[in-house]
Amino acid sequence: MAFPSNTGTHKDTLESAWTDARGIAAQVKTLASQLSIASGAGPVLGSQILSFQDFIVSALVRLNQCAAVPGIGPYAQAQVNDNTLDVAASFTAMTTQIGATRDWVIANFPASGGFLQAESFNADGTRASRSFSSASLGGLRTQLASLLATID
Repeated sequence: MAFPSNTGTHKDTLESAWTDARGIAAQVKTLASQLSIASGAGPVLGSQILSFQDFIVSALVRLNQCAAVPGIGPYAQAQVNDNTLDVAASFTAMTTQIGATRDWVIANFPASGGFLQAESFNADGTRASRSFSSASLGGLRTQLASLLATID
């Protein structure tokens, strides 16, 4: 029998799933806040938006894996030691908004024929990442604000 690494086929423990979910939530919060601030302050490169998109897509997969660990709901509720906070409902609200933010980017990032229009060529043949104005990212900031409101 092989040793059960954290990337192997053995299921997560309740403790590791809870720790992972909280860490992922913290990363989502940090990156969403940074992107919101940057997009409100001026132009943002398409590569920044796509990097955030890549992160939240993988975060959502991992969060769903954490949620699938048997017994995680009662375990998580016991860890917060606050009967006024419904951990399951707040988790669902957060993951739902992560999905909504992901979907907003999919629906609004410029694309043609299924290909993202994230870069262009400069006159000298080098590539340049597309830049988006603060005004054009108002909808994204709305999504990010909603996402940030779901994470303590």
